[in-house]
Formats: sequence, C-alpha cells, structure tokens
Amino acid sequence: MLGRAPQRNSHLELRACLQPSCQALLWIVLASLARLAASRQLAQAPWEEPPPAVLPVDPANKTVYVNATVYAPKAAFPAGQALANAIASYPNPKFDNPNGWRFKTISNASIVLGTQFPAGIARLQSISNAKLAPAIALSGANVESPGATGILARTRANAYPGLQYGATLAKSDYRAVSTAPFEPTNKLTNPVVVFMAQDVSAGQGQAVNLINVDAEGKNLVVGDARGETRSGRWYMAPGNAIMGSRFNLKGSQTAVFSRNRARANFGSSTSGVLHMLSSEGLIPREHLRNGLRRDAYFLVDTGSIARADNRAFTDVGAAQAGNIQLVKSANAGSTTVGLAQARTAVGNSVAGGLNVAYAENGDIYLGDYWDELSNPGNAVVATNYGRGSSQAGQVNIGLSLNRDIRIGGTVAATAVQGSATAGAFELGNGYGEVELDQDVTAVTSEYTASAGNVGVAVAQQRGAVVTNTIAKTDIGPALSYGISTSVVGVQNSAVSSTTATTATGPAASLSASQAVGGVASESQGASLAKTTTGNALSVGSAFSGSALQGRGVATSTGITSDGTALSTGWSGVVSANSDASAASSAVSGTGNAGSVAQAYGLGVLEGKATTASSAGTTAGSVASGALSAAVGLIQAQSTAASSGQTRDGNAQSLAGALSLAGVNSVARATSSGATPTGDVQSRAAAAGLGLFHGEANAISAAGTGCIDCVSDAVANAFSSGLVADSTAAATADSPVNPGNALANAVAVGLISRTSNGGSSRVAVGPGQALAGSLAVSLPPGGTQAIQAAIRAANPAAAAAAAASARRPPPA
Repeated sequence: MLGRAPQRNSHLELRACLQPSCQALLWIVLASLARLAASRQLAQAPWEEPPPAVLPVDPANKTVYVNATVYAPKAAFPAGQALANAIASYPNPKFDNPNGWRFKTISNASIVLGTQFPAGIARLQSISNAKLAPAIALSGANVESPGATGILARTRANAYPGLQYGATLAKSDYRAVSTAPFEPTNKLTNPVVVFMAQDVSAGQGQAVNLINVDAEGKNLVVGDARGETRSGRWYMAPGNAIMGSRFNLKGSQTAVFSRNRARANFGSSTSGVLHMLSSEGLIPREHLRNGLRRDAYFLVDTGSIARADNRAFTDVGAAQAGNIQLVKSANAGSTTVGLAQARTAVGNSVAGGLNVAYAENGDIYLGDYWDELSNPGNAVVATNYGRGSSQAGQVNIGLSLNRDIRIGGTVAATAVQGSATAGAFELGNGYGEVELDQDVTAVTSEYTASAGNVGVAVAQQRGAVVTNTIAKTDIGPALSYGISTSVVGVQNSAVSSTTATTATGPAASLSASQAVGGVASESQGASLAKTTTGNALSVGSAFSGSALQGRGVATSTGITSDGTALSTGWSGVVSANSDASAASSAVSGTGNAGSVAQAYGLGVLEGKATTASSAGTTAGSVASGALSAAVGLIQAQSTAASSGQTRDGNAQSLAGALSLAGVNSVARATSSGATPTGDVQSRAAAAGLGLFHGEANAISAAGTGCIDCVSDAVANAFSSGLVADSTAAATADSPVNPGNALANAVAVGLISRTSNGGSSRVAVGPGQALAGSLAVSLPPGGTQAIQAAIRAANPAAAAAAAASARRPPPA
C-alpha cells in the first residue's frame, strides 16, 4: 500500500543474527555493555548515595545489634569461667549490598560473674564492623571470686569507609575483685589480672577508644592494655582520633602497662593515660618472670610499677598526648616510667606527663634506671614537622619516708615553623639518697624557643640535682633557664646548665644552683647565651652552704655578632672551708659588651674567692668588673681579674679583692683596659687584712691609641698584720693626651713592706706618673716583749733585725 512502511519479519532477522557473521557482533555488543556497567560501578564511590533504581532501606532496620550477656552474680555459677562473644557485621566486605552501606553495627559483650569457685575468669570479645555507618563495640565485665580473678578481653570497632560526621566507638568497663587472703610466702598466689586489646579503625570521621579498669585484691594485681585508635585510613581523610585508658589498681603489689596509640590523617589526635596504683607489699626476687611481662615488671623489691607508652600522631591537625601516673606503696618501693609523644606535620603538638610516687619503706624510681627495661624511658616529646607550635612539659614528684629516690626524665619540644616550649619540674624528698637528673630541650627553626627546668632535692643523707636546659632557634628569641636546689642532706650537690642559642633575635639564659646541707655541699651553675643578630644576656649563679666543706662554681657567657652582650656570674659559699669561683665573659662583634663576676667565700676556718671577667667587642664600648671577697679564721685568699678591650669605643675595667683572716690573708686584683679609638679607665684595688700576715697586690693597666683620648690607670693595695706586704703597680699609655697612672701601696704591721710603681708613656704632650707608699710598724714600746722573746730564742736573728733597723728608709 502506498504511504505504508513495509512490515519486518522479526524472527527472520533474529535467525540471521544467529549466523556466525552476526554472532561476533553480538558478543562485541554484550562485552561493551558489561564493560560499561563495570565502569559505572567503579565510578560510584562507596560513600555516594545508591542509584535511584535501588529501593531505600527502612530507617527502622538500619541497625545491626548483637548482644552477648552472661549474668551470674551469685555463687550459682560454679564453673568459674564465663565467655561472651558478640560480633556485629553487615554487610560482607565486598560491598555487594548497597543497602548495607548505611547499616550501623553495635556489638555488646557483658559478663557479671560472682562465684565461690577457686578462680573467676571472664573472657570477652566484642567486634563491630560497618561500612558507610558508625560502628560501636561495647564490652564490660564485673568479676568477683575468692581466688584468682582475671579478665581477658578484645574489643574492636571497624568502620570502612565510615562517615565523615559519624563516630566509630569502642568502649570497655571492667571490674575485677579477689577476696582471697594475703599470701606472704608466694605473692603470685590468687592474683588479679586484667589483660585487653582494644582497637578502633575508621576510614573517616571520629574514632573514639575508651578503657576503664578497676581491680582490687590482697595479692598481686596486674593490668595490661593495648589500645589503638585510627581515623582516616585514606590519606588526608578527615576525622579525629581519641584514645584514653584509666587504671585503678589496689593490692599487695600492683603493676600496670598501657600502650596507647592515636592516629589521624586530617584531624586532631588525642591520647591520654591515667594510672592510679596502691600497694602494700613487694614482689619477691624468686618469683619474677613467672608469666609476667619481663620488660614491664622486672624490678625487684617494688610494690607498685606503672609504665605508659602513649603516642598521638596526625598529619594535619592538632596532636595531644598526656600521662598521669599516681603510685603509692606502703611496704615497698614505687616505680613510674612514662612516654608521652605528640607529633604532627601541620598544626600544634602538645605533650605532658605527671608522675607522682610515694613509698613508706621502699625506694622510688621515676625513670628508666634498669637495663632490663626495653620500653621507652620517662620522656615527654612534642614534635612538629611542618607549621605549628610544640609544647612539652613534665612534672616528677617522689616522696620516700625511709629510703632512696631516683628521678630522671627527658622533655623535648621540636618545631620547624612555630614556637617551641619545653618545661620540667622535679621534686624528690627522701630519707636516704635523692638523685634528680632532668634534660629539657626546645628547638625550632622559626619563632620563639623557650625552655625551663627546675629541680629540688630534699634528702636526709645525700642529695644530688642535675638539670640541663637548651633553647635553640634560627629566627626568633631564645630563652632558657634552669634552677637546681639540693638541701638538708649530709652531702648535697646541685648542677645547672643552660644554653640559649639563636641566629636572628635576642638570647637570654639563666642558670642558678643552690646546695645547702650538713657536712659538704657543692653547686655549679653554667649559662650560655649566643646570638648572631640581637642582644645576648647570660646569668650564672651558684650558692653553697654547709658545716664543713663548701664549693661553688659559676660561669656565664654572652656572645653576639651584632648587638649588646651582657653577662654576669655570681658565686657564694658559706662553710668552714669555703671555695667560691665565678667567671663571666661578654663578647660582641658590633655593639656594647658588659661583664661582671662576683665571688664570696665566707669560711669559718678557710675562705677562698676567685673571679675572672672579660668584655670584648669590635665596635662599641665595653665594661668589665670582677669582685671577690674571702673570710676565714685561719686563711683567706681572694683573686679578681678583669679585662675590657674594644677596637672602636671606650673601655672600662674594675677589679676588687678583699681578704680577711686571722692567720694568713692574701688579696690580688688585676685590671686592664685597652682601645685604639676611645677613653680607657682601669681600676684595681686589693685589701689583705690578717692578724699574723696580710698581703695585697694590685695591678692596673690602661692603654689607648686615640690622639685626643684619656688613659687612666689606678692601683690601690692595702695590707695589715704582724707581717704586712703591699704591692701596687699602674701603667697608662696614651699617644698625645696625658696618660695618668696612680699606684698606692699601704702596709700596716709589725713588719711592713711596700712596693709600688707608676709609669706613663706619651708620644706628644705631658705625662704624669704618681707613686706613693706607706709602711707603718708598731712603736718600740709595744713590741718590747716580742723583741725580747726573739733575742732570747735566736740571737743571730736579733742581730740581723737590729742591722736592718739601722738602714736608712727608702726615698
């Protein structure tokens, strides 16, 4: 028919397509469709919404809940062992059911067990697996028995890929109690043991891992936890990671070990440990290594042991890690070791640690003091590899009523583009020996580096404190201070070393050491402030006080290439035999420099004081001063040396020495100043006052190369005693203007001798040199008895003395 399309025979066309020539084309089309479907399935990411063809899931059925509960609180449960296993997982790991992507999974394993069986053991497993939904794993146990009591648990929550705004959670709560009586012969009888492993892993979103343990018994109580929290299993996936564990253990001996890990890629990571231990006894040597962790519980004669290995890492975000360990032991020692480490690439990192140990009749160890301990030592570390600040701090406190204390730790804060702050405080109060050793370091490439370290030891027998503090930065200020104090003990020593270094910016360093004890004391303080461009300030001090022997050494150095350098060193000793020394140095390339050193040796029998100060610069003015004073009934000796030098500027130098003794007194002072382009002033004064012998030596030198500058040098020496010697010498150099040199020597005694001289050298113009001396001896009427005794004891010496008296005095 016209206008009508011809009819097609469909079955003939199908039969034609089944011919071999068409089959190849059909297979090609089918393969293309399959490939297209596969590519579409791969393009659809697991966290996307299902395609519209998939029917939605009823919200009421979006949770998979598995509960395994054992409830036997009475003695009707005679077996003594209980098992709870809860596994919630939907769908299978191959993602073959899109409806299951959003199913939340909850697993709960719970045991309540109370039995009269000789042992009560609870074994739990709670595992929760989810895909595009939160996964929650819960576990709890409450076990009480008249014998050995134990909880063995594994809890795991896994959400992959998880939800960005959802939370993957693992939470456990355990309580274990043994009512068995105390066993004095074998402390491993009827123990209470809680061991667990708890993990949380989320592809993205929040990951939370919490552990809570309470255990109590009359014998050994042990807790061991391995926890790990991971958020962002894909690189740069957002989400936070939180890890926390708490242990509260009470028994005749207690031991706990926590290993915590918190890891995030794009988010914050936080990990915390809280240990509270209380014990009444000790672990016998013959029962060690019997099934216990050798690296964590090896210590002998220890009632409570707490160890923490706590780390929080992230790539982009904040990282926080902290330990709190409170340990008490009544009849044995206590040991605490903890590592808290926070690390991030971009963000702030914070790490902290608090360790408090108390023992009535045992030693205290805060730190890794045993070779058998392979776990990390007592350290707090905060690290930033990219941009952000780092803060690290630690507090260690030990109290032993009748035994010794050892405290050691390390605090380190490291940053690249951000401030670094590190601090530590340690306190030990013990009846026997107390030893403290703490290192603090703050290092950054840019911004501020601050480090502080304070150690205090109170001991009845011997106290020793060593603190080492370092602050270092390339661009920015650097501040470092350290204070070491040791008191009360029969022997005391305190050592403090501080260093502040920067390339661009100010540097300040302070070191102070104090040792006050019964018989002997020694203190050392060393400070260094160094910068390339900026001001440098350094202070070092040392003080010692004791009944018999005392020694104090203080050193201080301030160095800068472009800026002002200031340094001061101070040392003071009060003892029967005192020895105080101080050295200070200030050096500047372009800028002013000032240095002061002071030493005071106040001895009941002997006193000694030595100081040395120097100030130098290339362009700028300098000032240097050295002061020393010594007192002793038998002997006193003081020495002071000062030097100030500059190439372009004024120079001032002062040295003063004073000695006061009943028998022998010696004082020496030396001062020098030099500059080619400025005024110079140099002063030296020495006074030696002794009942039998007094000696004073003063030397002063000043030199300038400036044609219109002034050079002044003054030296004064004064001595007194039955035999008195004084020496004064002054030298002044100036090319044109007057060079003034003044030397005065005064000696007062039964036999008095003076030696003095002044000199000046000028190229053009007047010069003056003044020299004066005075020797005063006792009048004859006051020495008749002494002279008669000399003539009777030694006639030859009396004749020589008479011949010497007839000689004319020097002009």
